[in-house]
Amino acid sequence: MTATFDHFLKQYNSTGSQKADGYNESHFDSLNDAEKAKAFDLLEQELIAPGVTEWLMYLDQTKAIDAFKQYISSATPGTSAGTHRVYNALYKATGDQEYLDKMIENYSHYLDWEREEALWLIRNNSPKPKAANTFYRNLLEAEYDPKVKSLAADFYLRNNGYTCNSKNESKAFFELKNKLTSLGIDDRDTLFSDLESFQA
Repeated sequence: MTATFDHFLKQYNSTGSQKADGYNESHFDSLNDAEKAKAFDLLEQELIAPGVTEWLMYLDQTKAIDAFKQYISSATPGTSAGTHRVYNALYKATGDQEYLDKMIENYSHYLDWEREEALWLIRNNSPKPKAANTFYRNLLEAEYDPKVKSLAADFYLRNNGYTCNSKNESKAFFELKNKLTSLGIDDRDTLFSDLESFQA
């Protein structure tokens, strides 16, 4: 057993704030092939933990993609945690639009603690503008978490070309953002039409 594998095991078996620190290249770069396989098997048991999908890809991309697909195929919407992270990993690994679409479609099934993170991941994957508008609009109509709803308003405005790079822009941006999160359905639908005409 190499010193690097001992280093990996120490982090793998850690708890609390040390566990939350996650992994870096020093935990993997000098592993021999057998140790890489063992590390992969151990990490697969924590597949949905923050950052783990990236290190599974680092160790063995083909095997990781197979593991991600297996997890998704056996996941139960609304009860299986971490599917947003797995869809994100699959989309980044393959570029297959299906995985980003599924990530968006399954948003309503995500657990409460996953919703903000999922929203950031979706936004950072730059969905097509029309699909993004539909997604953000749906969140503004249905989302109950005020922080997530505020983020959806922010991302919706940016998706339609609104910025807040100057003092005047910032004031207008935040006024619109407040309207999006506070108006009733009919008034918000009217505002959606007005805002999207700006992009057109």
